[in-house]
Amino acid sequence: MTLVSRFFLRFMRKLARSPDGQRFILSQLVETEAMANGEGNMFPRLLAYVQEPRLHRLVQRHYADEVRHEQLYRGVVGRVASEIDAPQSVMMMRILESLTRPSTAEPIACDDDVLDGYLFIQVLEEHATVDLPLVARVFDDIDPEIAAVVRAVAEDEKKHVGWCDPILAAHAASPEDLEARRLRYRRLAQFAHHRHNLLGCDHAFATGLVQGGPLVHWGWRTLILSHYLAWAVYLRVVLGPSAGGFLWGRVGPTGEAGMNRLSAPVAG
Repeated sequence: MTLVSRFFLRFMRKLARSPDGQRFILSQLVETEAMANGEGNMFPRLLAYVQEPRLHRLVQRHYADEVRHEQLYRGVVGRVASEIDAPQSVMMMRILESLTRPSTAEPIACDDDVLDGYLFIQVLEEHATVDLPLVARVFDDIDPEIAAVVRAVAEDEKKHVGWCDPILAAHAASPEDLEARRLRYRRLAQFAHHRHNLLGCDHAFATGLVQGGPLVHWGWRTLILSHYLAWAVYLRVVLGPSAGGFLWGRVGPTGEAGMNRLSAPVAG
């Protein structure tokens, strides 16, 4: 386990000491699945475009799994005695979406759009394979049934990461272009993850989901902010001037200030 994962696990355990904190965690899992599966969102749009029979079946199978995950999460979230959901502003998927718009918001009309859509999905699921087992560990001593559901979804996400590869390879202009795009998305996803942690930390302390005075709050904030700023500086170096529109929080809730496309050359 990395140092970042250890701190993430420790903070999650603090958060999960109350039903409200548990609901805060689980509501994010529910909403992430719902945002992917809703009418006009990523999977329905991809499914409508990809027509090659084998790939179409793969997208359909992947889509069906994500719908099932949403149902599983909705089935266990009611086991928590709270109705306080996390706000949209802290959702990992929403934050990454703000960094990649308008590319991932446009209609899927060509192979290039498929690459953006499926890379968005793949990097989110790569993070899920790391984060979900930690969430399951948090719930092991709270509610083993919830832990089992989260762990089962995590196992599915490992498969899904691999399922993305044939879709991506079939729609890429070249292996080199695909790898350059994937690297860019992974960098943006890592930055989004740190932003998610920072916003979640501030929300948890501001609303009392995590107990502690100003010194405790700022201790955690400084720790998380150090990773956030390090990645911001790194992306500013490797992405150049195009990174400026979103690195310092100037992207609105719908991402109007986001990057135009993610196919620009990647440094490093």
